[in-house]
Amino acid sequence: MKKYFVIIIYLLLSSCASQGYPGGGAIDEQGPGVLEFKPNSEIISKTQTISIVFDEMVDNSCVMESININQSDDFQVRTKYNKVMLTPNNEWDDIIEIVLLRGICDYQKNIMAL
Repeated sequence: MKKYFVIIIYLLLSSCASQGYPGGGAIDEQGPGVLEFKPNSEIISKTQTISIVFDEMVDNSCVMESININQSDDFQVRTKYNKVMLTPNNEWDDIIEIVLLRGICDYQKNIMAL
């Protein structure tokens, strides 16, 4: 009797889960695009954090070498999901020129479009 009970339980549990690959969606072939910069004003304080918001999550390993500010390395870069935050180590210069290179990529290694 115990054998039949074990066989019935095994058959019930093994047939419950659907087997096969998940359907998924379309293949991601586009790189991240910039949605907005924060703050949106032209005047920012000398120590204010600048945020760049993308339309999808960006890969942290691609970001650091793909952002230049005034041709200097005197800033910190942090990423969180689809946001890149730039904070000065001391203070920003009077004029801030941010250059985003196409090397910024998503987790599928798709780089930014032109």
